[in-house]
Amino acid sequence: MALLLPRRTAVTLGAALALAIIAMPLALGPVLTRGVPAAGIPPSAAHRLLIWDFVIHRIDDRPLLGWGMEASRSIPGRSDHPGPAALGRFGLDGGSASHGWLATAQLLPLHPHNGALQLRLELGWPGVVLAALLAAGLALACGNAVALAMLAAGAVTAMLSFGIWQEWWVGAELLALAAAAGVPRREADQASSESR
Repeated sequence: MALLLPRRTAVTLGAALALAIIAMPLALGPVLTRGVPAAGIPPSAAHRLLIWDFVIHRIDDRPLLGWGMEASRSIPGRSDHPGPAALGRFGLDGGSASHGWLATAQLLPLHPHNGALQLRLELGWPGVVLAALLAAGLALACGNAVALAMLAAGAVTAMLSFGIWQEWWVGAELLALAAAAGVPRREADQASSESR
């Protein structure tokens, strides 16, 4: 899509990223409260559901301004283990050998493993709004299809994996940005930009 319709793809990606950053806690909260059958998924994915469930409740404790930057490592209850009710809600109380360790897993090891949830947990609404604007602006500033693809891939990884303040992760993002800036624009992209 980025090769065929670069401007439209940039606008769509920017809007999708902004919406995901703003709506993630609002969308995940009710789903996690009801529970998601997680017995058949890999243990690391099931653990993320338990982490996100805990984080959603901590967001509710300080919804406006959050807990502070890098506060994930000091949120009250972060070292606790999932209770029987949480394990039951996610279908993880059956004693499966592959999921057995979840009963002793920390509820928030280091960070939420979801960039949007981490922003909301730590920086509250001001941080989320700024991050949404930044994400939309980055998408619109992408000068070529490679940059758009790198931004999309980075966003998927940020929503499922690393802490957003980890130095190596931020460094990798900056390195990707520098690499994308060095990719020459296609003539069609340049002509499209000039006609705007």
